[in-house]
Amino acid sequence: VPGIRAVFFLGLIIPLIAGASYFYNTRIAEEVIEEIEIVQQTTIPTTSTTAPSLLKLQIPLSCKASSTYESANSGDFSCENLYDNEYTMWQDNSLQCKDGWLEFTFAEEIYIEFIVVENAEKSTSFKRNYKVRDLLITADDAELEIQKELENDNYEQWVDIYTTTSKLRLDFLSAYPGEDLNGQNAFDECAIQEIRFFGKG
Repeated sequence: VPGIRAVFFLGLIIPLIAGASYFYNTRIAEEVIEEIEIVQQTTIPTTSTTAPSLLKLQIPLSCKASSTYESANSGDFSCENLYDNEYTMWQDNSLQCKDGWLEFTFAEEIYIEFIVVENAEKSTSFKRNYKVRDLLITADDAELEIQKELENDNYEQWVDIYTTTSKLRLDFLSAYPGEDLNGQNAFDECAIQEIRFFGKG
């Protein structure tokens, strides 16, 4: 009977189609997984060795300054104080920031994204000392010249750099004068408490 033949035919064809479809999709899935594993094996080691390190605090190897205040009674005011994460300060030799500069050298070339400059946190030192106002920042790249006007306060101030270098130099173009305080005269020294460097080594 034709109807019975049709039922038998459909009963045979449908499982064959389902089985073939399952086999085909399984094979495709296996091939895709194999290709993904191959790509991961070839790219992950390269990425892990060439990817730059995360942004972090960078410590200079050494520093130089246009001058340094020296006093037997007041302690050390060298430029190394600028990256010691302490309240200690660098101060120039009573030159009121005039023609002042600081130069920092790193162990190798690093990418510097920004620096943070902080004047003296202690209010009496902040008010009585000269503070840098206009900065000129240069590096290994001769074309890099960044000018930044700092605020006359003792909060952290960010300066964007965005360069790869092994040296960074800060020249002082102008300054905020010190002020007399509670009957005490202003200091002649230019003072900075901390300069922090953030980048990728």
